[in-house]
Amino acid sequence: MASALSPRRLRRRSYDIRKRFITNCPNLKTLLELGSGGGNNASHLKKYFEMALIDISPKMIKVSKKLNPECEHIIGDMRDIRLGRVFNGVFIHDAIMYMLTIYDLKRALETAFVHCKRGAVY
Repeated sequence: MASALSPRRLRRRSYDIRKRFITNCPNLKTLLELGSGGGNNASHLKKYFEMALIDISPKMIKVSKKLNPECEHIIGDMRDIRLGRVFNGVFIHDAIMYMLTIYDLKRALETAFVHCKRGAVY
């Protein structure tokens, strides 16, 4: 399925995301994206941050690896994955809409929280 957003709007959206992260955490170097899908957001953000991308779909990870070979890719569920390390920032974009219950939403936000360094943004 093709994105409803034009390449120009996608670049603008990633600029807005980057600006928010840098404004709130000027020393941000590492960024975890939960629910990264095919890696479109990362394709615009990877030149500014060292990124780790998590998605539940092996097919989406495969697509993202082609687009973002310099990023780390991990197959996992944003509700319960634990990497054993922390990041300056954690990012969940539109994949959050797949959290259909309050319980699942809470679990995804807990995952984001446990992967944050002290003072990180998410």
